[in-house]
Amino acid sequence: MSQLRKAAEAVLDAFISGKSRRAMAPAMEELNAALRNTSAPKHELDALGLREFVSKTLANAGVTDIETLSRMTDMDLLRIPGLGRQKLREIREMLRWHEEKNGSVAQ
Repeated sequence: MSQLRKAAEAVLDAFISGKSRRAMAPAMEELNAALRNTSAPKHELDALGLREFVSKTLANAGVTDIETLSRMTDMDLLRIPGLGRQKLREIREMLRWHEEKNGSVAQ
């Protein structure tokens, strides 16, 4: 069981049992710490699972969502400094995977 789930269950148990806020404070602190440690995507492109360099390069070029990325041509992408043919293949493969998984490119 994950740390986040354990912490959430501890808070819920304390709440259900009618404990005071003061008594619940340690469980709440543990829950807040677990929430801070979760790794939620920083932007939508993280959902593609691209390597960090590729994701940062795209974000630095202003491409931060999957729909925009999917509408870009190969030439558009190759004009971005740091992206070459190998990284272009990676992007296209991950876009195809995302489309198959979700039924469409746009979220």
